[in-house]
Amino acid sequence: MRRRAFIEGIAVLTAALPFVARAQSVPPMVGYLAQAKPEEGITALVAANRNGLSETGLVEGKDYISEFRSAGGDANLLPGLSSELVQHGAAVVMTLDTLAAARAAKAVTTAAPIVFATGADPLRARLVESL
Repeated sequence: MRRRAFIEGIAVLTAALPFVARAQSVPPMVGYLAQAKPEEGITALVAANRNGLSETGLVEGKDYISEFRSAGGDANLLPGLSSELVQHGAAVVMTLDTLAAARAAKAVTTAAPIVFATGADPLRARLVESL
């Protein structure tokens, strides 16, 4: 009789495990990194990115979460802020304004993709190794 109860317990646990795992899973994080102060137009870039993600059907808070870090104009703070995003589990780091932000993110992670926009040549800026 104990063996039957044990097997039934294992079956119930096995059936419930996917639901428990799903309930405990945390959606991936998009980390935003900027050198400029938020009031200097950076929040508009974050809003545009969130809008683009929602147009693809992704829902913030359900499918992904966001964290924003701003150096407030001080490039010396970028390495620490990018490290913080990576330590908090950023699945991707989006740099919003400067090459310095992209370089700071690149210096702290090779695992998370870094998204950046620049008018400079990314090869010469040493942001990428090849196109």
